[in-house]
Amino acid sequence: MRKRFPVSSEELDISGAVKKQTLEYFLLHPGWHKAMELRDDPELASLIPKEQSRAMQMRLVRYVRQGLLSRKRAARGYEYQMTVKGEDRLFYLWDKFGETRAEGELAPEERKTSIRLNSIKLGILETRLQTLSRSQ
Repeated sequence: MRKRFPVSSEELDISGAVKKQTLEYFLLHPGWHKAMELRDDPELASLIPKEQSRAMQMRLVRYVRQGLLSRKRAARGYEYQMTVKGEDRLFYLWDKFGETRAEGELAPEERKTSIRLNSIKLGILETRLQTLSRSQ
């Protein structure tokens, strides 16, 4: 009998935690990024080992096919950037996961990142509200 997945089901990201971390990287670092930059990020490295750089590339290709990222050809590979649909999915994942720890339990660096993410969220929502008000 042929295996359906080349990896065990325990290694699959069914919950969406890796997708959330990946999309947060694109939100915190706006612009175009190569797969190697994501592989070298310390937070993502804890979720995907560096030996699995091919897995990171395949994950980004899947996100492009889902419409969460856009891709352009660059020297020696591709660069990726988050789309509006990716922002929407990230909002959904934040709602799904909620806050995992209370603000007081966060380490100082995590607290800074949390504050920065919240300010970026507000900026995105304000921009969308302005766009909606202009179109009406």
